[in-house]
Amino acid sequence: MELDTQALENTAKNRRLILRRCNMAEEAKKAEEKKECCAGGAIKMIMKIIIGIALVLIGAILWWKWRADFLSLIKGFLGPFLILAGVIFFAIAKE
Repeated sequence: MELDTQALENTAKNRRLILRRCNMAEEAKKAEEKKECCAGGAIKMIMKIIIGIALVLIGAILWWKWRADFLSLIKGFLGPFLILAGVIFFAIAKE
């Protein structure tokens, strides 16, 4: 009986050690992957910033060019927006 319990305890300890080693190996791999992708990550971040600035500039230019059409579009949506806001207000007040 005593040998069986010791054997089971030893087996459980061995399993825990194996799991710890596997976890440590996985963490080491993840750390290496992070180190490898950091160089590419900086380039990706710079590209995203450049693309973001370009899109903002294009949007601002187009908004300035079509500002009269934009204002008429806003005026066209104002009525339906107020109707929807009123319906939502009544639904909330009803509760």
